[in-house]
Amino acid sequence: MESRLFLDTHCIIWLAEGKSEMFSPLGVDLLNKHLLCISPIVRLELHFLYDKNRFFEQPDITINSLAEKINLKVDQLGFSQVIGEASQIKWTRDVFDLFITAQSQFHNSPLLTKDRNIRANYQKAIW
Repeated sequence: MESRLFLDTHCIIWLAEGKSEMFSPLGVDLLNKHLLCISPIVRLELHFLYDKNRFFEQPDITINSLAEKINLKVDQLGFSQVIGEASQIKWTRDVFDLFITAQSQFHNSPLLTKDRNIRANYQKAIW
């Protein structure tokens, strides 16, 4: 089975906008070698950004398009399992960062993120 790579919200935005230059060389390499996954909360964060005019495409269109183009998967881990994992994380109270990291951590998978706080605290965070 292909190993999973979880992506944070910024990664999804950059992929949707075709901004591959935003990724590190390691990030580009990882994007090409893994099954790409997101936590469902990425979709919610995209909706919030869309509602505040900080993202300019309907989030469901973005996710469906990336599912077709790059085989992006929305991880289907049960909500209670995500909550259980998230309750063990004490270094952030940002709900989006918390759930994205918890989902990746539950699967013991790497998380591609430029977020310094996540990278400083989650051992499998990569940029």
